[in-house]
Amino acid sequence: MSVSAEAGASSSGSVRATRTLTVTGLNHALHDGYTDLIYVLLPVWQAEFALSYGLLALLRGLYAGAMAGLQIPVGRIAERIDGKIILIAGTALSALGYVCAGFSGGVIGLGLALALSGAGSSTQHPIASAAVSRAYGAGARGPLGIYNFSGDLGKAAIPALTSILSARIIPEHGGETEFVSMRLAFERLDKDVARRLENSFAWHSYAHSRSKVAAGLATTEEVDALPPVCWRMVWRNPVNGRGALYLASHAYGVEGMDADAGKALIEQLTEAATAPGVSYLHQWKQGDVVMWDNRATMHRGRPWPAHEGRLMIRTTISATDADGVANMQLPSPQATE
Repeated sequence: MSVSAEAGASSSGSVRATRTLTVTGLNHALHDGYTDLIYVLLPVWQAEFALSYGLLALLRGLYAGAMAGLQIPVGRIAERIDGKIILIAGTALSALGYVCAGFSGGVIGLGLALALSGAGSSTQHPIASAAVSRAYGAGARGPLGIYNFSGDLGKAAIPALTSILSARIIPEHGGETEFVSMRLAFERLDKDVARRLENSFAWHSYAHSRSKVAAGLATTEEVDALPPVCWRMVWRNPVNGRGALYLASHAYGVEGMDADAGKALIEQLTEAATAPGVSYLHQWKQGDVVMWDNRATMHRGRPWPAHEGRLMIRTTISATDADGVANMQLPSPQATE
């Protein structure tokens, strides 16, 4: 084969890989939208059908159970049928389930509709992630990160209430996750400092946290989709009244302070929150599931060898006004006049 022919084949393969990543990323965002939509609709269904919290949990379980339980069978079916056909059919089936839920006249019909939608969503992870891996081969680690990130785009504008992380593939070395309590960090602060922080606001940026890992790690598309946001530096739980520092690697500046002073304050608070002896290190085993309160917990993954696989599935539940979001937002100039 000539040099020009090899270059043409390489270019064609790169285009196909990019197209695969784009399509699977959009599909991932759509399916995560389907999954999060249920949290919006559960209160509606509760009011419509006078459901108890137990029945709401059962309905959510029907969706999640169908989605999780069918992933392995779907992977096996994909060995015999074109994965694109399965992915398209699954996406359509998931949407059809929600349509049926809208026309259901009772709990039984609603449960069947959600199970149908969950079955459709079961196609997304095994088919799409495998397609990205095949398209990029040994260089799939970065594209898989973009693919996983695409599922979170719809949640970026609202802080997370709860996160659930499950371990699918675990490296032999490293890859642990560290957790620290930001409630403990807040309660250990000097009282005067704590009072000042209650009415202080920090700026958060996805691009800033990615730049700490590697320059240019956040793509232009990610930066455009996730602009900086400003949140109060202390999140008070509306149920128990306890405060927690609301900081993480995304935080880069403090409203009303010059850049250097704001950065120094954030670094000082983060250093105190992560002091030796106050963190929990979770050493993953395959099948582990960890759930935490995202309003009051800071976490980070530990490094692992690049040649060892690590696949974690994260589910994020967005916070609402009932969880204290309204109080976290920077007041508008009109509101303070």
